[in-house]
Amino acid sequence: SSNMKRVAATNIQRIWRGYSANVDFMLLVFATIKIQAVARMRSALTSYHKTLDGIIVTQACFRSKQARKIILTQQRTSIVLQKVGRGFLARKHKKEQLAA
Repeated sequence: SSNMKRVAATNIQRIWRGYSANVDFMLLVFATIKIQAVARMRSALTSYHKTLDGIIVTQACFRSKQARKIILTQQRTSIVLQKVGRGFLARKHKKEQLAA
């Protein structure tokens, strides 16, 4: 009977130790998964911000190029209008000189 109790106690201890080790292992696995998820999220956010910064710089370059193009067109239009106005005034002045 004493031997049976010893065997039973040994089996209970063996089962408990196995269960306890399994629980510890599962907690370690869950903690590892959580750490990996946080690391992947951090990496993804860093990559996302780098991509976003690149997009913003590209948009700024494109918009500034568009603005320069619009300004250049407006300047050329102004120059043409000034030429036409000066030519008109010169012809008008010449006509007035010839009439006088």
